Amino acid sequence: MQGTIQRAREFSERIESLRAQSLDVRRRLFEEMQPFLAKSLQLQRGFLKVAKPFRDTVLRQAGQGWPKFAEPLKTLAENGWFIPFSHTPVAWIYPLARLFEKGRKREGHQRLRAHFNKHADETEAYLARHFPRRGAILRKAFSAHRNRDYELSIPVFLAQADGIALEIIGTSAYSRSRKNLARLKAFAASLNAVHLQSELLELLLLAIPLNVSTGDSLLVKGVLNRHEILHGVNTNYASATNSCRSISWLEYVAHLRHAKDLAERKPRDRE
Repeated sequence: MQGTIQRAREFSERIESLRAQSLDVRRRLFEEMQPFLAKSLQLQRGFLKVAKPFRDTVLRQAGQGWPKFAEPLKTLAENGWFIPFSHTPVAWIYPLARLFEKGRKREGHQRLRAHFNKHADETEAYLARHFPRRGAILRKAFSAHRNRDYELSIPVFLAQADGIALEIIGTSAYSRSRKNLARLKAFAASLNAVHLQSELLELLLLAIPLNVSTGDSLLVKGVLNRHEILHGVNTNYASATNSCRSISWLEYVAHLRHAKDLAERKPRDRE
């Protein structure tokens, strides 16, 4: 019995000795690798510094060859539709705008309704994830939309777009005052967006049917107007088209957060 205890003690001491040796080897290996790790990090930083002007030039030149989307995006916005930063393929923008330009508005509305209805679940999930304190309100609004209770869904979508825009931009997305337009321009400039994103952001600066006040010459019969609906002027707004239009605006505004997050990460990426 005594011999068994002695052998167990010796075995335990041997294991402890091996563990200590292993730790010592790993410590010495780490110390010896430190100069190489530091050199590797220095080389990576040097490469990023050298490569940045080349990368920026490539992006800038690539963008110069892209088609311009400002006009078709404006055409869609004038008809109450907004293209967010996701879900809608870039290749659709010109064909959809041409439908409205050629007077085929009914077909254009049908296609866009089908598109935003198809992605409604995905849009709701995105909004709930990024704006959780609005989740209960938006859940009921999307439920009303699916139940065709457009009298309820549309004002809620528009009101939540107001709040989300204020949360992201720090000012109203609707006011056309000189002071507010200056703030919107400063926000758009701060994002340092390129190509399509820049043209999407410019919609914030335009006077369009959605954001003008009652009596404005830009108001178009049947096109969504936030002021008249939320202030109770228009009581004949409930339609599937207007509910989908309001979803498109809500999604567009919400994705400004993504553009803002990207802009805020860029300085950190350069460090």
